[in-house]
Amino acid sequence: MVYADGHYHLTYTSYNSITITRSTTLSGLLNGETKTIWTDSDPLKNANMWAPEIHQIDDTWYMFYSACNSQEACCDSCHTRVLRGCAGLNPYDCSYSYLAELVPPIGSQGGPNRDFAFSIDGTYLEIPEKGRYHVLSIRDQDSLQSLAITELDTEAWTVKGWNVISAPDQDWEVSGMPVNEGPHVSFWNFIQSSYDQS
Repeated sequence: MVYADGHYHLTYTSYNSITITRSTTLSGLLNGETKTIWTDSDPLKNANMWAPEIHQIDDTWYMFYSACNSQEACCDSCHTRVLRGCAGLNPYDCSYSYLAELVPPIGSQGGPNRDFAFSIDGTYLEIPEKGRYHVLSIRDQDSLQSLAITELDTEAWTVKGWNVISAPDQDWEVSGMPVNEGPHVSFWNFIQSSYDQS
């Protein structure tokens, strides 16, 4: 959810679409103004859409999300992707177009052979004077679902190799199936860390 142009904008998915609801109040989102901003007819990427996130980068609105191949069982075919919106005051009034699949080349992906492109829950991170990054959940080289980070080129909309930053190794992470999902950037941690080092 983002606040822009006097409205809260909440995004969510169904199996094959992405929707935005907006309202001037948080409680108003229950019955807010709603529209579907994306559906996809390509079977390689039109199923099991989830984890949508709105980000404004260089004055343009983008939608990061996960989607899978509808011709295969969920979920090994799922990849992180991004849509481009507009440079308007808010993400609701944009028309969206498919921009990119944020998967690095074979040899720098996940899995024991570094050729497994499964990736979900992508988010955006910008560290001033350091760079732009994509943070996501992948299968690491031990086939564990882990969190990774990679450099993000927002000119070419490509990513470099995944670097694991958190693997499920705590008792509470491995109950049932070991998993790390849903990364969220805490800007306070970056601010505090910079302050402590100065």
